[in-house]
Amino acid sequence: MKKPTPRLSLAALLLVAACNSAPAPREYQLDRIDNTIVVQLYADGFEALSHDDKMLAYHLSQAAIVGRDIYLDQRFEFTLGLRWVLESLWLVRDDLPADVNKEVTRYCKLFWVHSGIHDNLTTKKMPLALTQKQFEDACAVAQKNGTKLTAKELAPMRNLEHAWQIMTDPTTYVSVTNKSTENGNDPVAASCNNLYSGVTTADLEGFVEKNGLNSRLVKRDGKLFEEIYRCGDGKSIPPGRYAKEISAINVELKKALQYAPVPTKKAITNLIRYNETGSMDDWREFNIAWVQDNDSTIDFILGFIEVYVDARGMKGSWESVVSFRDEIKTRNIAKLALEAPWFEARMPWEEKFKKKDVKGISARAISVVMETGDSGPITPIGINLPNEADVRQEYGSKSVNLANIVETYNSVKASGSLGEFSFTKEEEARARLYSSAMDDMHTNLHEVVGHASGQLMPEIKNPAQRLGLFYSTLEEGRADLVGLYWISASCRTTRPHWPSMRPTRAMHWCNYAAYRSANASKRTTCATVN
Repeated sequence: MKKPTPRLSLAALLLVAACNSAPAPREYQLDRIDNTIVVQLYADGFEALSHDDKMLAYHLSQAAIVGRDIYLDQRFEFTLGLRWVLESLWLVRDDLPADVNKEVTRYCKLFWVHSGIHDNLTTKKMPLALTQKQFEDACAVAQKNGTKLTAKELAPMRNLEHAWQIMTDPTTYVSVTNKSTENGNDPVAASCNNLYSGVTTADLEGFVEKNGLNSRLVKRDGKLFEEIYRCGDGKSIPPGRYAKEISAINVELKKALQYAPVPTKKAITNLIRYNETGSMDDWREFNIAWVQDNDSTIDFILGFIEVYVDARGMKGSWESVVSFRDEIKTRNIAKLALEAPWFEARMPWEEKFKKKDVKGISARAISVVMETGDSGPITPIGINLPNEADVRQEYGSKSVNLANIVETYNSVKASGSLGEFSFTKEEEARARLYSSAMDDMHTNLHEVVGHASGQLMPEIKNPAQRLGLFYSTLEEGRADLVGLYWISASCRTTRPHWPSMRPTRAMHWCNYAAYRSANASKRTTCATVN
């Protein structure tokens, strides 16, 4: 589970991991495209890592890059073909008329940040503002310069006219994820993601998926089939969907093994096996090994994990995060993690829903060096995994604060909405003084205390399956409310590291100002470059 970047959606286009300490003042905002801001992301401390840790991060990052096209294809079946077309126009943009050049530049940047033609947050289509003639003339320039735009490059699109229609027609492929059931709407059929093919919600009644998390569900000849994401083992297990990409991921994972400490090596070995088999038993073994690897400097997320793109909340989108531990901030979060039993005992719900023994909470602050897929360019600021309830119950979970993402977000936020929407200079000064630290505290409470809290009823093994469309929203909302409850609770003064009311009020004011700012400008998205 992730805590999304509040109000500003922070996108990470991470190009280089190592950054020497930059002289003040640092530059954060680099570009702006409509409501999307491109900002600089720093990874301080990477240069001080050991050689093995750097090499481990490198090969994990290569695995992340190899896998990113999986997410593009999952999100929308035409994304990869559209990317070929748009990047072909990008390469000849200086040879195009000024107005066409401007639109190609704008749209390509949005496409890269949002992983396609649909807004990453609203999931709604972002239309291309070119007429059919302008588009076709621009494609002719690209072809004249040697770019191939044949059926092979455009597949599964029929032709260039079809490509233009996909990007411009407001009535087709409207939303990647449409959870609305109003007026008889079918969320599965109305969502234009590529997690299903020819399937409706009615088709799923009574159908039990063996690989709900890591498969595409296809209807052929009136029957449902699961196309499992796996590369096969070259023996008894055949390759499945995305076999080429997953096989390439495993190549990099195997290269990473020689640089990994023993606990990380065990997790990577289990992940390699899961990538071969697609077996949910192997996925469970990986999650157990991963959640028990608490002391390694380099950590990673790599696979089909979060289910936000699926209107049913079942199918995982491919994502990756490669990071290293921020030692100072991790120690601060660890102090909070040690208090987990204290929080659980005082939660404002019935005793039967309180965990008797809060196990295995692993809390750390990390600096991101690579994010792709469902975690990048659009990035969360906090992560709590694994999502599997049985593993969390028995082995605990990892809670992380993406420290350099938070730093960048706070720097951008402080330069914008606070001054514009504060009623007085005193309010602005108070928000600037406290908002960053308080946002960190709320994120940590959300991830470390919120997601780790609560006891499932014995008969419920998989709450995601029980709650369906609403699970992700309810769980994230629950964790956020736990954070807000404890950050403002009257008993906070009994804990030595707890904030006073002054910064607490500043945080709530800062959130309110950002809310008003977001509504005034309709929404702003941030993209970061390292």
